[in-house]
Amino acid sequence: MPKASTETRVVIVAPSFQEGNKWRVSDGSRTIFVSIEDPNFVGAVQSGREAFRKGDILRVTLQTRQWLEGAELKAEHAIVKVLQHESAPEQQNLLLPPRNGDEER
Repeated sequence: MPKASTETRVVIVAPSFQEGNKWRVSDGSRTIFVSIEDPNFVGAVQSGREAFRKGDILRVTLQTRQWLEGAELKAEHAIVKVLQHESAPEQQNLLLPPRNGDEER
């Protein structure tokens, strides 16, 4: 079957730094395994120019290939181009007033 490409945003669930291993990403409704086929992005990750934290979003060109294996529908996904890396907002610490009996330090 032909490959379909779409531009979409995904949240990084579990990156993989082992060559050939797939990353887990979420598109907001499901979690999928994807291969990363963008050589510029892979190089930036391996050199440390790209770093991640929980909640980061990638705007990507995602390619999906579907096929039938007997009566079962199969699919594989690949990120062929990373268009933008959006860092998750930093979580702010809350400053709470001291409770009765707590000493200020």
